[in-house]
Amino acid sequence: MGLSETEIQVLYEIALSIEPEADLETTVESAISTYLTKLNCSAVAVLERRTDPGGAVSYDPVGSVPERARIADLLESVRQRLPEDDSAAAFPIVETRGEDRHVYVMRLEGFGAILLLKNGDPLPEEVVSALRRVNDKLANACNWWVIEELDRQNERLEQIVRAISHDLQNPLSVL
Repeated sequence: MGLSETEIQVLYEIALSIEPEADLETTVESAISTYLTKLNCSAVAVLERRTDPGGAVSYDPVGSVPERARIADLLESVRQRLPEDDSAAAFPIVETRGEDRHVYVMRLEGFGAILLLKNGDPLPEEVVSALRRVNDKLANACNWWVIEELDRQNERLEQIVRAISHDLQNPLSVL
């Protein structure tokens, strides 16, 4: 059984709405809003995968609706199940809690994960599978902002290096 016309339209509308916006947070908030309304979810969170200098991996919310405090328990239980690596084989994580609460954690390649909480009927398996391509677009938009921020930091570092280099040239010339 394939996707219905309605499901295809919903996925298409979500994909169309995902574009890099003013900054990472705005991009994520816009995407979250679309996922909430189009998939009829009760909560959505985007988690950024971070690795500290010691190699420990954490997943930190970039944005969530409702606000993080109201879904903190769900986020914490999901974090414990997220993989250390960014392997596609570990996703999606699908879990039913009670009779009518469904949790979906899907990979945002190179960035982290997206968490969807849906009350009532679960998302059809075909929709969950098709969301991978839509989530890839969200991952690309998020990764674009991460790369932009790294470029800005590199530019600032280059300016500092040039200034220090220039300041050191005069004393070195004297010597």
